[in-house]
Amino acid sequence: MKIVQAQKFNSKEWNCLTTANIELKNPWVFANWLLQDNVEMINLAGKEQFKLLLQNVEKMDAQIDGILNSPTIDQAVIDSYPVDLNILTKDIIQTLHIPEHINVTINKTLPIIKGDKFRFQQLFQNLIQNAIKSIDKPFGEIEIDVVEDGAFWIFSKKDSGRGIPQEYHTKIFQIFEKIENDQAATGIGLSIVKKIIDFYNGKLWLESKPNIGSTFFFTLPRNN
Repeated sequence: MKIVQAQKFNSKEWNCLTTANIELKNPWVFANWLLQDNVEMINLAGKEQFKLLLQNVEKMDAQIDGILNSPTIDQAVIDSYPVDLNILTKDIIQTLHIPEHINVTINKTLPIIKGDKFRFQQLFQNLIQNAIKSIDKPFGEIEIDVVEDGAFWIFSKKDSGRGIPQEYHTKIFQIFEKIENDQAATGIGLSIVKKIIDFYNGKLWLESKPNIGSTFFFTLPRNN
């Protein structure tokens, strides 16, 4: 079990997240009610689709909770247990809305790593979502890979998006920081990624070329 001491939060950060809690949760609560209330009105094939939709709504509800809990994501008391990253990433890919023109590939079998499933889910989900938003081409590629490096795993997430200017390579990991012309970004996702990597004593960096794409690298201990 790992315990991390709480820190004082920036009031701006806390107020924004509290407002987001109300704005983001309401649509999912309504969707959950709508699906359950009308499931008996459709045929068997439709029920299977509704069941899948309901499962995805529940997953997204849990994921929204994770985003809204970002101030404490690196401060909670947790148990460490084996998490199969292959199953976890496949579940994320099935849950997210990935446009048809974007292909997501996992190049190698990912490791089973000790830690907290919720945090790993937030880590990979936010990186994949960031890649999806960055792709502005008719066809896009997202690749997830991993290599062993001594006591660490080195993971990478490569995309064929618009790229990130050099001056943003550090600041985009700070909460509410985003590229000036990126209207779709919230400025939250990559800050959550950074907090999780820091929580596990890993490192996070990126390489990027404008109009070609970006690769995010991060390390996690093999025996954490």
